[in-house]
Amino acid sequence: MFVVTRNPGKLVVLNSDDGKVVADLPAIGLVDAAACDAQHKRVYLAGDGFLDVFEQKDADHYALLARIPGAFRAKTAILVPEWNRYYLVVPHHEGKDAEVRAWDIQP
Repeated sequence: MFVVTRNPGKLVVLNSDDGKVVADLPAIGLVDAAACDAQHKRVYLAGDGFLDVFEQKDADHYALLARIPGAFRAKTAILVPEWNRYYLVVPHHEGKDAEVRAWDIQP
């Protein structure tokens, strides 16, 4: 089970059978969107100006794979596993148009 804290930002991985903490990793703060990609063994967190991508190394080990710049208040996101795509909604801010950013998921 994945738990994300907002302040301070953390990704906490729990064993769903016994509730024990498997991993406790620093992550971006103010996360509004978290997605689990079982096929690629990754967790995506959209939060305070960044997108964090964590990778499961084995049953008990996770690591930050990438920290990708996002945008101000861009915290709404969706993983579409059927298309191997991840989308991040960037709101209108300070004269910049709203947009949807998309990434192809790489194995």
